[in-house]
Amino acid sequence: MLRRTIGPSLSLNTLNDFENTLKTYNSRFMDTLKKVTKETNGIVDMNDWFNRFSFDVISIMNDLMGNRLQERLLLGRILGR
Repeated sequence: MLRRTIGPSLSLNTLNDFENTLKTYNSRFMDTLKKVTKETNGIVDMNDWFNRFSFDVISIMNDLMGNRLQERLLLGRILGR
């Protein structure tokens, strides 16, 4: 039962759905990075910025996948699967 519930959350189609979200956050990241680079005369701690970007993206993806998983678990309970 668990595999049937979780499996679709990790399917290729589901991961492809996240592509637009990732592109959006990537664009925001690049825009912010350009702004910060201008403000600091090109000196930027990229480690800090990549950590921020990674944390934000992983958090968002976790929320999106978690919501889909919760929907599937609820549907499974309703349908008795």
